[in-house]
Amino acid sequence: MRSFRRAVAGILVLSALVCSGCFTKTKKNKEFSYDDLEAVMDEFSTCKTENVEDYNHASRQGGDFMYLICSGDEAQDFYTKGVNRLKMFPSLKISQLFYCMPYKGGCFFMVTSKKSGNGKKYFEMLCNSKGGQMAGAEPPQKSDDYQYCICDNDPFYIAIYQRGDTVLFLQVLKKKDIVVEIADDVCEKLGIISLSEWSQDN
Repeated sequence: MRSFRRAVAGILVLSALVCSGCFTKTKKNKEFSYDDLEAVMDEFSTCKTENVEDYNHASRQGGDFMYLICSGDEAQDFYTKGVNRLKMFPSLKISQLFYCMPYKGGCFFMVTSKKSGNGKKYFEMLCNSKGGQMAGAEPPQKSDDYQYCICDNDPFYIAIYQRGDTVLFLQVLKKKDIVVEIADDVCEKLGIISLSEWSQDN
């Protein structure tokens, strides 16, 4: 009987914590989700590729919206020889990568640092790179559990976001409405400020 009363008391305490908000069922994501990115891409794209060979093949066939998600050595190789082939971005050691050039009106990529804890460092390196083109932009802004830097570098919007070990880069041709829409949907899905929201305030 005594153990029964203790069990009931425990349930009542737990219920009180849930009702008061002291206990939550979920916690905030520590990183941007590749699954969330994929969900947005699938609304617009019919060509997901999971390795560089398939991505390059689709590109040669004239596809206007393919995307790539890969990991390990393949992600590192594609970042080095693909994303950064013109040496516009810093040399980064990564474990996972997302990449696409939607309707040839922008360049999106997201990377996860290979070594835990390098997200903030990689964010700063990207912001200060030639490809980042953040000269004259306002200092990085912090919002909730992520930080970001956005600038209007005509004819593009350029935005870099960081949460945990993930860093997202968006370069969007402003006159390409569909690409702006895709970028905004990505931001909404990830729970971060969108380019349209930012432009309205600036």
